[in-house]
Amino acid sequence: YQLKLIPPTGYIKILKQDNSSVEDFYANIFMFEQFLSLATLHTVNCSQILLYDKTINNEKRFCHPIQFLYIQEKMDISTEVKRHEFLFDYNLISEQYPKIIHKWYNDKEDIAPIRAHLIDSIQNTKIFSSIDFLIVVQALEGFCTRFRTEASLTKMLEAIISEFSDIDKLKNDNIKIKQVVDSRHYYSHFMNKSKKPNTLDGWELYNLTFNLRKLLICCILKFIGFNNTQINQILNNSHSNLLHK
Repeated sequence: YQLKLIPPTGYIKILKQDNSSVEDFYANIFMFEQFLSLATLHTVNCSQILLYDKTINNEKRFCHPIQFLYIQEKMDISTEVKRHEFLFDYNLISEQYPKIIHKWYNDKEDIAPIRAHLIDSIQNTKIFSSIDFLIVVQALEGFCTRFRTEASLTKMLEAIISEFSDIDKLKNDNIKIKQVVDSRHYYSHFMNKSKKPNTLDGWELYNLTFNLRKLLICCILKFIGFNNTQINQILNNSHSNLLHK
């Protein structure tokens, strides 16, 4: 099948060796959209999907495309996506690309909800709310629970912050775990704020979410096969406003 992407950056052609259902096709496409969204740190959706079956009319070598019709959310593409804002491009990861994309597809069940939360968190929105904070902190909590030692939220955050303490973009963030924990419980359960005195809101909560999202990006990069040195290089090479205040 062939994908045309939004923003219009060209086409991607993917060959499948085995017979697949329409649901399988779209699942594969959706996962590659998510991979490109991570790579570009922008929401990527295809604008057109064309299906080809080269076994039809094989003697004459005619290949008639079938357009795959589906409901697509309308995207705001008024903001130009620039290469220097990407998290990474193919040239940067070319040697590891086969291993990374294999991991991305084959371990999809384990990472799917966490990855989806990250993609949701990088969408260009005009309004910030406590939901944006919860999306990120719950993804971090899920990552630690599934791929590290399950413990209290405090212990899991301590461990994951320590794991990436050598990443330049995180060194000066000074994430206060009590603020994360109190804010997480307050906005999740709507308890009396006096019981969670370290709860943040407004600009302070936005800044905390900004720093936690960088930590989540590091977790996803580590999961798909990058080591800390490579993660540090990737983050330092990117000029995305999701990594620079």
